[in-house]
Amino acid sequence: MVGRFRSSTAMLRTHGAPLALLALLAGMAGAAYLSPDAFDTIYLPATPEEKVTQTWTLSEAGSSIDGIKNLLVNNNHLGNGIATLTDPPANLTSGPGLQYLATAVQAYLALYGGVSLVVPGIFYFWPSNTNSFYHGATTYVPGGPVDFNGGAVYSKAFTTLKYGPLLLTTPPFEYENIWTINFYDVYGQVYHTIGKQHGSNGGAKVYIVPPGWEGELPDPDFELVRSPTIEGILLGRTLVGGNNSAVKPFNLAWTLEVYDNPDAESLPEAIRFAYPETSLAAGDWETPQDPLIFWKLVGEVYRRNGAWHIEDPLKRLLPSLGLWEEYGFVQVSVTPLALDALKIAPYYANRILTAKWINLGPKERGYWQNPWNLGAYGVDYVNLAAQQKFWNIPNKQLDAVYYWGFVDSDGVPYTGANGTEYEIEFPSAPPVNDYSFWSIVANRHPNVLLGAPPPPGSPPGQPAWSNIYKDAYSNNGTWRFRLSATPPPANTTAASRGWNWVSTPPDTFYLTLRLYSPGAAPLADTYIPPPVVRIKRGGASPAPAPTPAAPTASGNPSASAPAGPSPSARRLRQQR
Repeated sequence: MVGRFRSSTAMLRTHGAPLALLALLAGMAGAAYLSPDAFDTIYLPATPEEKVTQTWTLSEAGSSIDGIKNLLVNNNHLGNGIATLTDPPANLTSGPGLQYLATAVQAYLALYGGVSLVVPGIFYFWPSNTNSFYHGATTYVPGGPVDFNGGAVYSKAFTTLKYGPLLLTTPPFEYENIWTINFYDVYGQVYHTIGKQHGSNGGAKVYIVPPGWEGELPDPDFELVRSPTIEGILLGRTLVGGNNSAVKPFNLAWTLEVYDNPDAESLPEAIRFAYPETSLAAGDWETPQDPLIFWKLVGEVYRRNGAWHIEDPLKRLLPSLGLWEEYGFVQVSVTPLALDALKIAPYYANRILTAKWINLGPKERGYWQNPWNLGAYGVDYVNLAAQQKFWNIPNKQLDAVYYWGFVDSDGVPYTGANGTEYEIEFPSAPPVNDYSFWSIVANRHPNVLLGAPPPPGSPPGQPAWSNIYKDAYSNNGTWRFRLSATPPPANTTAASRGWNWVSTPPDTFYLTLRLYSPGAAPLADTYIPPPVVRIKRGGASPAPAPTPAAPTASGNPSASAPAGPSPSARRLRQQR
């Protein structure tokens, strides 16, 4: 977890790893959550075109086992932002060892979503028991909760179908407020949605059944919904707009019950689904205190829920990694070579999924990215893992479109250091329905598992700007923004300045533009946000204290020494 440094190969020797593997794991120890080279594909390439190409190349490598093998063998020839990948130990660079490692990397990507749901410390700000709703008016940002996009009531339930079908009931709702309830399986895929945009304002009675259910509906008025996994999440959002006084009473009237089973248990939030292998560190890129903790946890998720989204050849190869649908993770069934691969696969998988997350749009789109396939990913394991790592409760496109930006109009990564400022001007408001709204927020590069408690001393989270804020200002339909870490003078308003202020962190960040209930152009992927122009260049971020180099298992010098313009550029605050 962030803020806790790992050390000593002594802890690792008990796992019987060869010396080369010990050296590699020791070299990985000391940096938390994301490896120091995680963002190299947008920091090291010299031109914006190279940033786009290298980031795309790395992110797409995970789409097949053969692609991962090619990446591991040829990373030094794919660009300087990819060449910083630490070389595997010699026994995993060819033949069966390489096959095991590539398979383990793809298995990590395919199964990663299970970690973000089952660990009790995750979503600590939604402390609901299983099969019951928790209602809250704020959402989490690193450092603490803030108003989210001007206001919303969130309602969340951790669900299990082990005791039988669930009945979800919502009352009629006659106002124009946007509301949705997304049904997520245990891996984070949206398998159903109800809400305003989905014709549910007349009231809903949804009968959620487990995989393989062959019964009959107890009431013809119930809507039958088949969950692909036993465990999952229901996440409801009712947003401002329309009759705001009706929002909270509406959510509070939602009910969830195990249908016709009075003996069903409801586990407390501190236990959640009662997994024996639960640790916040399970989703980290390196866990030298137990290099197999991820596999132990997701193996149990796999045993309880199956993995409907995994197809051959990966599904056929899972037993070679000790992953059995009937038993979970069985370490004694794994060869020593496969165990070596399992222990270091998280590093390579996290490099790949991070590249997917920061994939830049083309220059003609101002490098804005619009991940189109949100919520339901099928066999797109890389996209699923990336979203679960960094944004694991997305809406589907009909309800919200998210545009992410990681670099400005010159292709330079964003920073709020030393007075750097940016400007963005919308000639007209982004296309949303007239009862909806849009927002912009600047977030720090992720350095903590989404939904996990922020590390002590974390700076406050950044507030979102929304067009429904009282101080929001438009000049004859034109929306102008200034983005900076320095607040405008206290005695000014957006109207008196002529621009709206978006608060940025004092260091590296990325932008999110959210369009709720989007219009036709965003849904057709023809809307392009305006470019973000740097208008005041404050210089590089102050370099943090250097991290001592650690021995590595390869001759790759980039594995033991920082590459790029500065330690701060490479680490992107991951040393915290």
